[in-house]
Amino acid sequence: MLKSKKIIFVGPPGTGKTTIKKILFEKANPVELLENPLKPSRGVTSEIYNLFQSNLGVFDLAGQENNNWLSNRSKDVFNESNIIICIFDVKTTLESIITFLIKIYEIKKDLDLKSCRIVTFIHKIDLVSLAYIERKIEAIKSFITEQHPRGREFEIYKTSIKESFLYNTFHILSSLLFSIYPKKLISLKKSEFNYLINEINLISNMRYSSNYPFDEFFKMFDFSLEEMKFYLKNLKVLDFITIHGDFKLISLTERGSYFKEGLIGKNSKERKSSFEKSFEILYIFIFLYENN
Repeated sequence: MLKSKKIIFVGPPGTGKTTIKKILFEKANPVELLENPLKPSRGVTSEIYNLFQSNLGVFDLAGQENNNWLSNRSKDVFNESNIIICIFDVKTTLESIITFLIKIYEIKKDLDLKSCRIVTFIHKIDLVSLAYIERKIEAIKSFITEQHPRGREFEIYKTSIKESFLYNTFHILSSLLFSIYPKKLISLKKSEFNYLINEINLISNMRYSSNYPFDEFFKMFDFSLEEMKFYLKNLKVLDFITIHGDFKLISLTERGSYFKEGLIGKNSKERKSSFEKSFEILYIFIFLYENN
């Protein structure tokens, strides 16, 4: 078994750290979390998952206790981290973001975390204009690169759990997970590649709030009965579809609808890019959810 992997979510309070963790790792419904925001976390919340022949530890550090995490007495929580994901509300001040990131880099240096990646999520981007986001990201990159000797190590991504953005957030995190595992463990076999194509096609032909009689839906595709049930069970693992009764009816969940929104894209070029991203997303999260 490979050495255990470790990811940490850290950032100011109320930025969405726990929400992201629940949606991506615990199959939570994004609509419910948007309508009923979670209460602030306390202390360290950690979960251990089995992924690609190793244990994956996902640690969520309460924002209210950042003075502890970023101090000498508690910084050991970052020990042996593979990725530290710093999450900021898009409206967090530039000064606060830069100050926080520099403290994280100092911890990385103090703990000698040579191979650890520091990643920044500028979150809740649905609340502001694209121009505002781009200006803010450029300002962060410019300051850190010019003022800090190792500034280029900071990676910045735009994220949100709103329908138009969640798919891309899925992809960002799946790419990060892929990056910490040997390529030989995560390479797709031809059969797995074909499975994913078929599963993506199934989602593409479903509409949210519609129930599909299994027998009728089955006739739309050139699959055997066993193949169809196999694909649908995989999609159910992701909570992208609901199977009613003993395969009497199937329907797309809200979570599945969010995924489909990103998959469809706005033009043919976007659809091709999204389709390719979908392989990584489905592969890694089916594997994750099936083993836990």
